[in-house]
Amino acid sequence: MFFQAPVRERLSYPRHVAHSPVVFSTTPYHQTMKRLQLLLLLAVAVFALASCSPQSPPASTVTPPRPSTLVLVHGMFADGDQMEALRRPLSAAGYRCHVPTLSPAQGELTIPELARLLALSIETDLPADEPLQLIGHSMGGLVALEYVKHHGGAARTRALYTLATPHQGTSWALLHPGPGAAQMRPNARYLTELHASPPPCPVTTYRSSHDFIILPNSSSILPFATNKLIESPDHNSLLRITTLHEDLSGRVKAIDQEVMARQFLR
Repeated sequence: MFFQAPVRERLSYPRHVAHSPVVFSTTPYHQTMKRLQLLLLLAVAVFALASCSPQSPPASTVTPPRPSTLVLVHGMFADGDQMEALRRPLSAAGYRCHVPTLSPAQGELTIPELARLLALSIETDLPADEPLQLIGHSMGGLVALEYVKHHGGAARTRALYTLATPHQGTSWALLHPGPGAAQMRPNARYLTELHASPPPCPVTTYRSSHDFIILPNSSSILPFATNKLIESPDHNSLLRITTLHEDLSGRVKAIDQEVMARQFLR
């Protein structure tokens, strides 16, 4: 008996499809495996892209730098309207200004009492985390300095500017009997104690040689400050001098930029 190999059946195609490609159908198992492979490849691609992208720090750790709000403090025998000549150009330069009226301001209140009113105005009208730069005219410069040193202003004040302020006293104060005026007399104990040490922020003073309210004129100078001479016709006219506006604006901007740069480098 001879062994006969099995005859392989030759496949033949109908003529009308003789040259058509053969299409193999897949089972549900094959289809499922193909989907799993595609999902796995997609997951790998997404993970690779995520690991290559720069990672941002958590939103809770990023504190955007904030510009200062300018607090304008008026002097004796005045109110917030006195500072309008200074507020307008500073507001036009893009700065937010807070201009309180501290009353009464005719010398009846001491400078620390006025500083407490200033602190109350700031706490009431401005957010607790709002950075400040203070600008005080005449007695207002002493009130602003008192606020920074003794009434909670140090933590949020970036800089202090005093305009025609009697840091060493003025002879005119001898003519007024009030306790606030008494603190501005030459050689007053209050002034000696207030200026015994510098505040924790930079200080710039401005004065005019034609100011006959601050006598002597050199009384506006502080040893720990940057002292600027800007001429004006009289005591109050200093608030309207364009040179003052430009210098103030430039210094306020420089302080903010310095603070913001330090925040970015942390």
